[in-house]
Amino acid sequence: ICHGQDDDLYPKYRWAVYHSKVKTSQTFLRDVSYIRPSALLLFGSDFTIHCVGGDRCVSLGGWMTVAVSPRSAALLRQLRYRFEDMIARRVKNASASMSAEDSEVLRVCTAVLEADAD
Repeated sequence: ICHGQDDDLYPKYRWAVYHSKVKTSQTFLRDVSYIRPSALLLFGSDFTIHCVGGDRCVSLGGWMTVAVSPRSAALLRQLRYRFEDMIARRVKNASASMSAEDSEVLRVCTAVLEADAD
């Protein structure tokens, strides 16, 4: 997929986002970043939580699945809603100082993303 393949560039994460796609003799993606499952859950499309036969799954957009416990998925969803609310408030009033609750939401989002780095 990527020109100049190097094993160090391909982490264990199977999801990627890209800026543009170019088709010549082959299809090439430009500005590709591999992302962690927690980033998908926090910043991707809305997700539904479902468990089938004891499996731990979350469905994003109806076509992607990420394995996560139902409890963790529910907590991530609540964090996501708080993050989205914070962004909406900041857009309405960008000059307002950040509240303690907003700072805590950012701190927890950062902690979740850093914990998923392993």
